[in-house]
Amino acid sequence: MVCPSHSGNALFGLSKLSVWWLRLGIQIQRINPGHPEQNGRHERMHRTLKSDATKPAAFNFLQQQERFDTFIRVYNNERPHQPLGGAYPGELYTPSPRIYEPPGDPEYPYHDRTIRVTGCGRICFGRRKINLSSVFAGQTIGLREIDDDIWQVSLLEYDLGYFDKEADRVEPGPSPFIKRSLRLVSSSTVFKVSNQTYVYRMGGMATCLGGSSTIGSTKQSLDGWGDSRKCLGFRDL
Repeated sequence: MVCPSHSGNALFGLSKLSVWWLRLGIQIQRINPGHPEQNGRHERMHRTLKSDATKPAAFNFLQQQERFDTFIRVYNNERPHQPLGGAYPGELYTPSPRIYEPPGDPEYPYHDRTIRVTGCGRICFGRRKINLSSVFAGQTIGLREIDDDIWQVSLLEYDLGYFDKEADRVEPGPSPFIKRSLRLVSSSTVFKVSNQTYVYRMGGMATCLGGSSTIGSTKQSLDGWGDSRKCLGFRDL
């Protein structure tokens, strides 16, 4: 089943729809890959949908769409829901009283540059073209130089990734939308650009850990550093 809010090829699985949600101030929360139990109620709805509308599948797309339309009508207006005290969702739903207004361009007062992503998903940076993703086409992003020729790319308050003077693409940092097995306190982060792994502390320098390190092996190497590991801001969950 295709999910318009998720793209397997873009940074952090974002799609044009989910980027638009971010622009509207809607927060996105991702579950960890391979853990559907973290989103149990939604997965339970999927089980009901598949059982009622897809097993067996209809003969063609038009008939299948008719089944989906029937499911929506029954699910919302004819099927009692136990968590709602036996009421129908259609009985409780009320439209938002707020009038929709398209969001204006975001501002980045703490960044060095503000750039609009091209229609093909690139950042025009001087004479260079840095690949980001087409899901950000037309969006205004902020660039902040966190060290010499190392730039952090942000959309709104979300830090997406990094590029340097050699990389022609944005390398993703830790996802701001899901829990990580290795989480950093707010003052530090780990990222990899051009086969180099860095530890960056807010307001400080980006310290290179060498070309052979990865985020996973970085944690292992820091385990042997004793108190230095705490200074870098790592903690286990």
